[in-house]
Amino acid sequence: MPWSVAKCIVAVVLCGACAVAPSAVRTAEPTAVEATRTTDRAATVEATRTAERAATVEATLAPAATVENAAVQTSTSSVEQSVQTVFKRMTLEQKVGQVFMLGFDGTRLNDTNRALVHDLHLGGVTLFGRNVENGLQVRQLTADLQSVADPVPLFVSADQEGGLVVRVTEGATVFPGNMAVGATHDPELAGEVARASASELLAMGINMDLAPVVDVNTNPLNPVIGVRSFGSDVHLVSDTSSQTVQSLQGTGVSAVAK
Repeated sequence: MPWSVAKCIVAVVLCGACAVAPSAVRTAEPTAVEATRTTDRAATVEATRTAERAATVEATLAPAATVENAAVQTSTSSVEQSVQTVFKRMTLEQKVGQVFMLGFDGTRLNDTNRALVHDLHLGGVTLFGRNVENGLQVRQLTADLQSVADPVPLFVSADQEGGLVVRVTEGATVFPGNMAVGATHDPELAGEVARASASELLAMGINMDLAPVVDVNTNPLNPVIGVRSFGSDVHLVSDTSSQTVQSLQGTGVSAVAK
């Protein structure tokens, strides 16, 4: 083949390649751009939908939360108004009596403890072993005491710690003491024990438990506390005591940490 012809053939091939390559490039570029645009559009649509869903949920929940908060505020306000109404009607002697919580003798309402509660306008009473025979008797006693309370219902308290320190043993459950409960390292279990105890206390008319003991048992020379403590670890005692208090009060019994 003559050299001139060969050169022409090569030139034609090269020109054809040059003609095809730009076309391929031009075809590929829109494809990549289109893919990017499609991805961007999809992301934009998804973001818009997410924002719309969030706005819808917010619009739905906001009124419910507002109503709930308003109900709580109204309830709290109503209670405060009732308290203020009663307080304004009380005499100075009655107000002074409300800061006292006393013990007394006997397992039944008699003239002496009737006068103690009614005439002194006591804020509360504390039950000791001398006032207790069994759960049913305690329920009757507390009901009788409340019937003569003036001008507001009594706080009726007792040391119902569990373990070694309990006031009602007959007709009531004697729950394990604090150290036994603390040994489980389970604050939630302590809360369950407290709820069960509180339910029994309320059934007997006792609305205040002089418990729990919140001492950290780090002093061996202090035997008064001993097994009445949840333990020697401050974090364990803190968590378990907190759960106990919440459970007592959540059930309707005032807790007295000591």
